[in-house]
Amino acid sequence: MISVRIIFLKLMTQKSFQKLSEKEFLPLYKKRQNLELAWSALEAPDVKIEYRSIIPILKEEQVQSIISRLSPVLDNGNLTIAYKDPETKRASEWYLSVEKIAEMLNVQKISDDKYGFGLNKDKVISYLQSTIKPKVDVAARDAKFKVDEAGKVVEFQGSRSGVEIDIAETYKILNEAILQRTMHNEGITKIAQLAFKVSEPNVATGEANDFGISEVLGVGLSDFKGSPKNRIKNIKNALVKLNGVLIKPDEEFSAIKYTKPFTKEGGYLPELVIKGDEIKPEIGGGLCQIGTTLFRMAMNSGMLITQRRNHSLVVNYYNDLTNGLPGTDATFYDPAPDFKFKNDTGKYILIQTYLDEVNSQLVFTLWGTSDGRHGSYEAPKVKTWIDYGPTKYIETTKLPGGKTKCQHAYRGAEAQFKYNRQLPDGQIEETIFESYYRPLPEICLVGVEAKTENCFTPEGAPTETCAVPVLET
Repeated sequence: MISVRIIFLKLMTQKSFQKLSEKEFLPLYKKRQNLELAWSALEAPDVKIEYRSIIPILKEEQVQSIISRLSPVLDNGNLTIAYKDPETKRASEWYLSVEKIAEMLNVQKISDDKYGFGLNKDKVISYLQSTIKPKVDVAARDAKFKVDEAGKVVEFQGSRSGVEIDIAETYKILNEAILQRTMHNEGITKIAQLAFKVSEPNVATGEANDFGISEVLGVGLSDFKGSPKNRIKNIKNALVKLNGVLIKPDEEFSAIKYTKPFTKEGGYLPELVIKGDEIKPEIGGGLCQIGTTLFRMAMNSGMLITQRRNHSLVVNYYNDLTNGLPGTDATFYDPAPDFKFKNDTGKYILIQTYLDEVNSQLVFTLWGTSDGRHGSYEAPKVKTWIDYGPTKYIETTKLPGGKTKCQHAYRGAEAQFKYNRQLPDGQIEETIFESYYRPLPEICLVGVEAKTENCFTPEGAPTETCAVPVLET
């Protein structure tokens, strides 16, 4: 009887009560008090042990029936979660790695006699809420529109629909993708689309202005990751000048027109630019990031490109975001070359610029009224890579004797891509943009002592013995 009392006393500890409801707790607590009173009086009351049977939902034989499918479930690799913002059309992806899938796996009942490997609901929901929801959810936004006397939009907020991830539906999609790996080997889902809900704003963009500007026509992106401070300051200065620019119907937009003057008074700082065989500081360096982003924005909006030139060298800042290859860049430099496109929509269009410091990206958005046109461009292809050759050494007296200063080599390339423009009448225009990027070897300046003997003729003119090749730093 003593052993029964001890066992029951252990069951009646406060810790065991923590998971009980108040209705369940009170009767047990009273029993415990009665027992303690009896034991304190050296009485030995009878104790009735109550129990209940818990039947397992999952049995060993049911797991054994699908255990052979565990390897195919994991061998099919990562599961990509894809999402495209319905407003900006900006695409995002997240990856459930094999390790993450294994961590989330559980066995689920599919039907009366079928079981499969799925994903633990609580773990998936926790992942979606912590990792994806903060990057997807956007509140609905009402429009604002104000134009100054110069005709520039000084206050603009385009209306946009609110977006909220549909957690429950997304879990179903992901879980089904993994369950299917238990069922078969063919037709496995590798990319699952994120489910989301949309809410509308109270004031639409078209209701806030008289220019017919009501929707996003296209967006251009570029990556400036790794840019030095002066380069970023120059980019920000140009963004301020471009943001709010209204382009009239049939107007030809010019990148130079809207971002000059390229002076300190115009807000620009010295930064590296390509000058012949040199990469050297110049006021306004780095603005080709602007030209490249404008080019991509204009193409994604279906605009008529009237002037574009690629850079002379392959520079990582301007490589295409889809495959990292050169070809979809555009340069401009006062007075030429320029980047230009024509507003042939018949209505006003508006440029909005944004610098995403978190992702080190420029985001340019062209607003207007859709006339049914569509624009897109294919990822660039490199037809030929061109070797940069051996290092080139140049002596200079601008460095101390024996000191060497080098600028790195640039591999050349011949690249091309196709720009597709579908007009309102359904006609399709295809433009092939070809780019040649010249190779540039590594160039090293080698410091030498200045020569002093026989430097001048009797008439005072410099002699050839003093002529030292110099590459400016």
